[in-house]
Amino acid sequence: MTRDYMIKEVSVPRVDPSKCVGCLLCVKACPYGAIKGEPGKPVTINPVACQGCVHALASAHTAH
Repeated sequence: MTRDYMIKEVSVPRVDPSKCVGCLLCVKACPYGAIKGEPGKPVTINPVACQGCVHALASAHTAH
């Protein structure tokens, strides 16, 4: 995820649904299982489970 995909807010990222293509790379990369989604649809992030490691997840998108 690049900064265009994630909006950082108090350590828990939000997904911009107009830019998320539902590739689910972030779902696979999240070590806490905080991100859920279906192929082709914007993902959702559970703020209770999220540990705010958006920088680690950014590598999931930039690796391709």
